[in-house]
Amino acid sequence: MNLAVTSTGTNEGLTISTKNSGNLSLTTGTTGGNIGLDMAGSHRIYVSGAQTQILAGARSVTFAPSLVFTGATGSNLTASTEATIVSYNMGALQNHATGALALQRDFSISPASHSFTAASTITDAATFAVNGAPVGSTNATITNAHAIYVPSAALTNTTNGYGLTINASTGATNNYAAQFLGGNVGIGTTTPTNLLTIAAGSVSTPALSFGDTGTGFYRTALNQVGVSAAGLNVATFSGSGEAVSFLNNLSGATNAQIGLTNNGTTITRTVSDANPALTVSQASAGSTGDILDLKNSGGVVASVSQAGVATVANLINNGVTASTFAYFNGSKQLSSGSVTAPLTFNTGTGALGISQATSLGDGYLSSTD
Repeated sequence: MNLAVTSTGTNEGLTISTKNSGNLSLTTGTTGGNIGLDMAGSHRIYVSGAQTQILAGARSVTFAPSLVFTGATGSNLTASTEATIVSYNMGALQNHATGALALQRDFSISPASHSFTAASTITDAATFAVNGAPVGSTNATITNAHAIYVPSAALTNTTNGYGLTINASTGATNNYAAQFLGGNVGIGTTTPTNLLTIAAGSVSTPALSFGDTGTGFYRTALNQVGVSAAGLNVATFSGSGEAVSFLNNLSGATNAQIGLTNNGTTITRTVSDANPALTVSQASAGSTGDILDLKNSGGVVASVSQAGVATVANLINNGVTASTFAYFNGSKQLSSGSVTAPLTFNTGTGALGISQATSLGDGYLSSTD
């Protein structure tokens, strides 16, 4: 059955009105059927079975959007109650036939293709754009305004849940996953103070990790950054006051630690075993340089050569003075020695001597004595 305007006029309208609060319904038969809203012979809204289609008409010499929704002003809205303007409720159960499914998108937007009648450039093209966060108007104060907000949801029967996934495109000269422009970014914090601010983390779960949960960087204290490996602190770097910077052995600070303090550098080992606290290795057979040089502001004051020869500019130990001489005792320690007559000791050359015996004093005997 057709309902048509048969007037002889060029353009005639058709209005279907209900009475008072009565409803207007377009209903198909019990065995099914389609409902369509056509314009100039083409479908604009078409309902068929389980699908509803909105089909825009062709555009020419116009920049007007193909689909426009304009929200109405809200007044006297219920206090302390969220007043959503547009709601898409896709919470109905979708029961699939048995079989693995690689990707399921509940809401999908396909991008447009753009062309020009002659060479032209679009500086920024977007498939989806949000023109800003909500704005507070009269008597309204917004604490946190979000242009896009994804709240937490309780998932079931799910291995990995993500709040946001962005994959880089392919085919462009440069393909990027994301860019954040014009402000600071916070991870684990709602008040980022720098371009990228990350929450402190800990030695076992560092804020910035590399491939596993216990290896990376974390904040140990004010103005201090720690480095962890396998959940243990291997280094602490500080930039304030008397706080120290440490490099720790992976097995713990007692096994080996280098401390950088305001008083100098210390190497510490507190394990009771036969291993040295410091080993300096010059492993190259072709090297001719010293294994170790100790310097002051004037240059090298002590060194150990490749052959193991130790050279010291000045030795003072165990009471060695200008009037005595030094020797290594049974413990291989430098000790002070002295001589008694008739032996003599030259403090200038370090030579030991003995004079010839006379009738007045002891000494050595010559062949003529």
